[in-house]
Amino acid sequence: MHRNLHDFVSLAVIHQPAMILIARAVQGAGGGALQPLSQSILLETFPPQKRGFAMAVFALGVVVAPVLGPTLGGWLTDTYSCDGLSTSTSLSEPLPYS
Repeated sequence: MHRNLHDFVSLAVIHQPAMILIARAVQGAGGGALQPLSQSILLETFPPQKRGFAMAVFALGVVVAPVLGPTLGGWLTDTYSCDGLSTSTSLSEPLPYS
């Protein structure tokens, strides 16, 4: 039930450009603290000898994600239309539609 409600709401909202902009602003405001917080957790978790390696692995994800994200999003939009993006979150869930 929850999953169908999620799909219904996402399909209804995604067609309104103002809601897309508002959602992106909320996402940006909420995600702004993630990088410094995760770096401080890395520095507290790893011993001084392994901090460089841990920060390098973290930086790899930080550098690769902005390249792959828009590329994958553009490909999904071209291939499956804008409606395909709203249902792509359901693809990561293991339960099939009922």
